[in-house]
Amino acid sequence: MSMQESPKPQKKDITIWIIVAIAVVMVCCILVLLGLGGGYYYLEKSGKVNITQPGIPLPSVSGQKGSTVTPGLSNGPLGIEPFDPSTSNYPSLADLTPNWTDSTKPGSQNYSLTVSSREPVTIMMGWCTATSTILQENFQHINWSLTVDYQPVEVQKLFLWNDQESDRICKTYVGLVRQWTGSQHKIITTMTITQKINDGWNDYLPGDYTDVYSVTVSP
Repeated sequence: MSMQESPKPQKKDITIWIIVAIAVVMVCCILVLLGLGGGYYYLEKSGKVNITQPGIPLPSVSGQKGSTVTPGLSNGPLGIEPFDPSTSNYPSLADLTPNWTDSTKPGSQNYSLTVSSREPVTIMMGWCTATSTILQENFQHINWSLTVDYQPVEVQKLFLWNDQESDRICKTYVGLVRQWTGSQHKIITTMTITQKINDGWNDYLPGDYTDVYSVTVSP
């Protein structure tokens, strides 16, 4: 009795299985890459407010150390950079607000304004007095805070501008929004006076002096 040999596998069958295996591996790789890409997009759109150094493209992804991420009104992150206003004539938020007034008593004032998406605008928080001595004394009793779309910005990391004119001397924190994102933003500046002071012209009672800017961005 002769033993019948088992049929040998055909080369064509082996080739088909190799092609199928390669296709499965490629599909898995594509799915993994898509998953990583989605994670990066989420981080990029997280909306953190960042103080960047001048010249760095805006907006930036990373946030400030210690800042909290809360829902805002913007459709994208808004970059704030320290800025020396003596080097340009960029307008400030107050300049673009026709009804802006310098309050002499604690309270909150609400303003609305429209800016072009590519219009650089400065955020200025400062104090002016009749003499340098008064300024030095007053400044010890003033605290500043800034929030952009409900996220805190470290005021001390902005540019501190010392400006002197013929009738006054000023010390001002200055930040710059170089390019506006999204369509709506809310910027809140607060000056907190801890005890009664006089700037050389008027008395100021202790309390919060707050300006709320609702900014609409035009194309």
